Amino acid sequence: MWAELVEWGRRSMLREGSELASELDFTIPHCVNTIDETVALIRENRTAWFAAQSGSSRTKVDLRPWSDGQPDQSHINPNK
Repeated sequence: MWAELVEWGRRSMLREGSELASELDFTIPHCVNTIDETVALIRENRTAWFAAQSGSSRTKVDLRPWSDGQPDQSHINPNK
């Protein structure tokens, strides 16, 4: 079903003269058929994201599970 939805979006949103999206937008959705494919895709993209971050000067975000079950929000409330 989802692949058909993406194709419908492509046909409907890329009509010449009334484009509501670009062809690049339709490279974003990834349609899979099983949970195993979903998990593999998430892991692959997470690994690629971490690899891209390691070469970046951007602020690092620790996405590991929190030891107390709560995220560190010290960056939000510096008086914590």
